[in-house]
Amino acid sequence: MTCRVLLVEDDPFQLKILRRKVEKLSSPKHIIIDIAENGSAGFEKLLKANASKAHYHVVLSDYEMPFMDGCAMLLLARRIRAVECTNCFLLTSNVGSLKPQDLLELASSDIM
Repeated sequence: MTCRVLLVEDDPFQLKILRRKVEKLSSPKHIIIDIAENGSAGFEKLLKANASKAHYHVVLSDYEMPFMDGCAMLLLARRIRAVECTNCFLLTSNVGSLKPQDLLELASSDIM
């Protein structure tokens, strides 16, 4: 089985690290990684995947980004059921920025 992963991260350095970590989890034959540079671009990729029935298995998104943050992206995607069966994880190094009410509303799989 091939696992489809969407990485949403605005920092190129962090994206490079995140991609390497995900690639180490599986052989290249069994994983497809798509990248979006912000929440808006990530939302567009989720819409396209949903329309083509090629859903992502995992979404790893930065919590804070310009244009649209990870919370807004996931909330919008959940409202239109574009990530209904997807494991979604928000990533942040700024724990003080977390808003528990946002996470409850999102029903995010986890925060890292």
